[in-house]
Amino acid sequence: MLAIIDIALPDIDGTQLIKKIKSGFPKVRKIMPTGYASVDNAIRALNHGADAFLIKPAEVLLETIDEQLKGQQHDVMQIQQKLDYFTNKLYEKEEYVLVDIFYKVDLE
Repeated sequence: MLAIIDIALPDIDGTQLIKKIKSGFPKVRKIMPTGYASVDNAIRALNHGADAFLIKPAEVLLETIDEQLKGQQHDVMQIQQKLDYFTNKLYEKEEYVLVDIFYKVDLE
């Protein structure tokens, strides 16, 4: 998932919204494009959990969205690899348990 949040919103400061999204949905990538570019705004946005801060040109925004989605896809692939690893280990362990059970049954 991806959230694109301006720093200047009518009801809430965009950095505060990013902070809320980060605490409730930590895996969501958060991009803050703005027309209010300043070093202070960029630092504040990144400190509140923005994954990217940029001035609004559409080309840069699209490139940033692409980068963030690829990063998120990479994270998902890593989680899937870990899940596959543990699933395989569990299967191997179950196989040994079944062999032990059948071996003991044959001996009795």
